[in-house]
Amino acid sequence: MAFALTDPEHGYYTTQQPFGRSGDFITAPEVSQLFGEMIAVWCVEQWQKLGCPNAFVLAELGGGKGTLMADVLRTTRKIAPAFFAAATLAMVEISPILQAAQQQALQPFAKGQWHTTIDSIPQDTPLLLFANEFFDALPIEQYIKTAEGWHERGVDTTGFVAGAPVTPPALFLDAPEGSILEHSPATTAIFTQLCERLQNQKGAMLIIDYGYADHALGDTLQAVKNHQYVPVLENVGKADITAHVNFAALEDIAVEKKLSPTLSTQRDFLHQYGITTRLAGLLKNAAAAQQEELMSQYQRLVGVEGMGALFKVLCVSGGSRF
Repeated sequence: MAFALTDPEHGYYTTQQPFGRSGDFITAPEVSQLFGEMIAVWCVEQWQKLGCPNAFVLAELGGGKGTLMADVLRTTRKIAPAFFAAATLAMVEISPILQAAQQQALQPFAKGQWHTTIDSIPQDTPLLLFANEFFDALPIEQYIKTAEGWHERGVDTTGFVAGAPVTPPALFLDAPEGSILEHSPATTAIFTQLCERLQNQKGAMLIIDYGYADHALGDTLQAVKNHQYVPVLENVGKADITAHVNFAALEDIAVEKKLSPTLSTQRDFLHQYGITTRLAGLLKNAAAAQQEELMSQYQRLVGVEGMGALFKVLCVSGGSRF
């Protein structure tokens, strides 16, 4: 999975432009500006809770084409000029193609430093960070329950196969035969590093992704190409491969690091930060066709049949250095 997505020569994210209607999938920032505007409101609220520092890092992981950060900067420049002026922008992106797209999108704001890892994000001021559909693309391990017990799930020339024996968490020791359990060591490592950053720097982070709120069994590995699901082992390097995020595991890490996690659905988060009020303002000045499009975009973001329930939003805050 890591090779298929990030290999410098053959990887999907390093060689393709996956986002948007001309790509393979559409993320929430491309659905509507309303999404980025609500993230902006959250950012300003967290900055205010920090005491409105006159210098801080505003970071995004895996920023796609730069649409989300552009909406956040556009909105904060308008509603909170002091926030905008105080922000040092840090974009973490491994893809040269997407870095170039982000630089073009953010050029009007005259801000931006690009990083390929979290390590080089500045550490001398508080940190506000968000990541939309970032963790779902980190590689996972799968374990399958067979008649002989739990085994790592591997791949050979015939497809998926049972590999070396493993010991699962006690919660799933007696799961029925055929059960699949997923774990992402990369997610654990990166999220732990982010929590340690908050411990040292103070601040907050917002993780938005599709996933599940409780520890659970299930095969969520999937591939998408041209806005359609395709077999995972076909089109390797030419299709997006993802898995649902285990938000319960992320919450456990945050609590272990003595930070404060709050989990909600995307629907509840967007409503909490004023999406209906903003929508009403846009509808008031829109023609009939635009009103219909705005309502369709809104429903896609918050509808329980769309992104509203499947997508979760984890806010983590804390730290005491500054």
